[in-house]
Amino acid sequence: MLKKSTLKRHKGLAVIVVLMIVASLLLSVTLLTKAILVSLGFEYNNLSYSRTFYLAEAGLEFAKTKLADDPNWYTDLLHSPTKDKEWCKNRALGYLNPLPLGISKGVFKLIKEKGVNRIYSLGFSGTNQETSRACVVLYMEYSTPTIKTNYWEEL
Repeated sequence: MLKKSTLKRHKGLAVIVVLMIVASLLLSVTLLTKAILVSLGFEYNNLSYSRTFYLAEAGLEFAKTKLADDPNWYTDLLHSPTKDKEWCKNRALGYLNPLPLGISKGVFKLIKEKGVNRIYSLGFSGTNQETSRACVVLYMEYSTPTIKTNYWEEL
C-alpha cells in the first residue's frame, strides 16, 4: 500500500496532466474553428463571384434585346482605350438595371459606346455598385446590330 505522502504528490501530477489535456483540446477546437471560418470565407467569395458573373451575363442578354429593338441604342460616347475596367466601373454612365430582390441580390450595368459594336456588362453583388464587394466585367464585340456573330471575354 502507498503512503499518504506519495498519494498527495500524485494528486498534484494528476491536476497538471488534466490541465494539459484540457489545454490541448482547447487548442484543437480553436484551430478547427479557424479552419472552418477560412473555408466559409472562400465559399462566400466564390458565391459572390458566381452571382456577379451571372448578373453580367444576364446584362449581355439584355443588351442583345435592347439592340434588337433599337440598333442605334447607346449609353456612352466613344472612350479610349478599350477594355478599361476602371472607366467601366466608375466613370461610364451606362444603363443600370437593378433586378427584383426576389430574383437576385445584385445589379448589372450595361455600357454601349456610340458608333462601335462592343458592349460592356458589369455585374455587382449587393443593391448598388458603390457598396458592392464583387464586380465582374464582361466585354462583347459583335458583327452587326442584330448580333449574328459574337464572342465575349471577362476583363
